[in-house]
Amino acid sequence: MAESAVFLDRDGTIVEDSGYLDDPEGLVIYGEALDAVQLIREVGMKVVVVTNQSGLARGLFSEKTLHDIHDILREAFLHQGSPLDAIYFCPHHPRAEVAQYRRHCNCRKPEPGLLRRAAEALGIDLARSYMIGDKMSDIVAGHRAGCKAAVLVKTGQGTQSASRLEKLNPPRNDSTGNRRPLDRPEHVASDILQAAQWILEDRRVPREDD
Repeated sequence: MAESAVFLDRDGTIVEDSGYLDDPEGLVIYGEALDAVQLIREVGMKVVVVTNQSGLARGLFSEKTLHDIHDILREAFLHQGSPLDAIYFCPHHPRAEVAQYRRHCNCRKPEPGLLRRAAEALGIDLARSYMIGDKMSDIVAGHRAGCKAAVLVKTGQGTQSASRLEKLNPPRNDSTGNRRPLDRPEHVASDILQAAQWILEDRRVPREDD
């Protein structure tokens, strides 16, 4: 039977958003992220990081540097006793300076390719899974992938994203057959820990649109 998962954006959601992080020593993990992943793992859900990394396309750092950063990230959660199941990244950009990454792809959020790839590889039921991120592209990617819900956090760029949401009245409905607008999160949380707590509660109490 396919398992449920929580998909996490990286920059601004589980680590500080420092722009284009190009040095492993600059990685700062939110303490709340360690606690949030522990909560998620305790209820048996998988945890998968899905992140756009166009700094590769812009030539700002190498894939080796990115892998070094992700190795540190994995080790931190493993040391906490709550390992990440996988990290998927998109290196592409349609106007990339590095030719090998210059393309329109289906993995750069808000496209859902990273989530769908993870679901196929890890046996994840997207309809029982969730997305957490600080940008509208994360919310849209989660909905396009077919996740049960997407949660916006007010860390990173999340405060600005939430402010833009409040100005959209009435909400823009571009959901293409879906009952919910793609760019509207089911919940707005102060940080990833509060988002994880909401998800655990949402799993226990069915929503009206389920």
